Amino acid sequence: MNVVGIIVAFPKPEDSRAIRSLLSRNGFNVVANCTTGASAINRADDIGEGIIITGYKLPDMLYSDIVDNVGSSFEVILLASKKQSTPSLFSLVSINAARFDPVSLL
Repeated sequence: MNVVGIIVAFPKPEDSRAIRSLLSRNGFNVVANCTTGASAINRADDIGEGIIITGYKLPDMLYSDIVDNVGSSFEVILLASKKQSTPSLFSLVSINAARFDPVSLL
């Protein structure tokens, strides 16, 4: 089994820590907690492939900006409340940057 690096990115550090703790307790390899999109993208560049779990809006960008800036070797998982997401988005969405088609969300 390949060990996948997971990056957790949420604007509130306590949210990021809670998700990291949950994942780590269940055997997942969380390599970074980030509070900005830029730091998540930089960590993604460092590790090369994996998963980014993020909220809808970070202080410096939206989740879609992260998707636009990471390569196809990353899956981006969006965790958002119903009030944060548009009606066409689910509360949990996994988007591969190479296959992302925003029109399909309409």
